[in-house]
Formats: sequence, structure tokens, C-alpha cells
Amino acid sequence: MQLLLNRIATPDSFYALNEAWLTFPTRAPSAAFLEAVQGHPVLYANDRYNALRREPLPNAITGMLFTGFWVSLGLGLLDFGFYLAMTARRRATSFAMLRALGWNSNKLWRLLTVEQAALITPALVIGVLLGGLLAYLLLPFLALLGGETLQFPLLEITYLLIALVVAFGLLLGITAAYLQRMSINQVLREE
Repeated sequence: MQLLLNRIATPDSFYALNEAWLTFPTRAPSAAFLEAVQGHPVLYANDRYNALRREPLPNAITGMLFTGFWVSLGLGLLDFGFYLAMTARRRATSFAMLRALGWNSNKLWRLLTVEQAALITPALVIGVLLGGLLAYLLLPFLALLGGETLQFPLLEITYLLIALVVAFGLLLGITAAYLQRMSINQVLREE
């Protein structure tokens, strides 16, 4: 290939290097391949991959981001659960009155869902947009071995949002079940 390209090359575009990419069934090349290319300059993706795995900077960044993710998820759910509990406690009389008027748990569930969605949806959208902007600004400065940079994981962010929606749904369900069991007599005795 190098000979063919250099026949039509000019002095400015002379090809001195040739590069071929090969895919192996396993990550490491076979012994037969290693013997065949002996004496030729060869770079192996597996070696680059292992070097990236052992490099301290991406491991430290990955660990910090992983820990930050779980801490922020836990604090976010704790904050939402606390807010939801305080809302239910503060408005227990109103919910008990609605139950006394004949509202069933489905109507309470819908009311809570609409109220909480009005607060949660903008917070999630703003949080994801600010996180994406921060990642867009910071990730290019985190150059790794070979000029590689950290990737912006869209699939994992989607999983995170799904996990948050499921967790919020569970917290809303627990609150709706708590309010469902509460009668007007209980609320008035507690106040």
C-alpha cells in the first residue's frame, strides 16, 4: 500500500509510515501474530487500554465522579423525601378532609404527582443542563494518555434520570399510602 501511494505522491505528501488496524477475537494478539510481526514497529490497542486503566488521573477522576454521583443521588432523594414528608404533615388536615369528602387514593396520588412534578421536573432539567454545561467546559481540560479525554455518558445519564423518576414515584406512593390511611379524626387529635 505504501508503494502504491508513493507512486502518485509529491515530495510534500510522501508516505513514509504505514498503519494497519487489526481486530482479534480476544483483546491480546495471538502468539502466531506476534511471531509474524516480530522486528516491525507495532502498537497494540490492548497495551494502550491497559495503560489507560492503570493511569492514576482517570482512575481518580472516575472514582470522584462515581462517589459524587451516589452522594448527590442519596442527598437528592433524602431532600425530596424530607420535603414530601413535611408537605404531607403540614397538609394532613387538607388531605384528610379530601378523604372524608370521598377522594380515593388514585385522586390523592394524582394530586401529589402533579404538585411534585411541577417542582421536580424543572429541577431535573436545570440540573442536567448545568451538569452537561459543566462537563462540556471541564472535560477537554482532563486530557489523558494519548490525548484521550473523558466521555460524556448519555446512556448512563438516561439511566440516572430513570432511577430518579422511579425513586420519586416510590416516595410518592409511600406518601399517598400514608395519607390514604389517615382519617380526619386522627389528624384532628394530632393537632
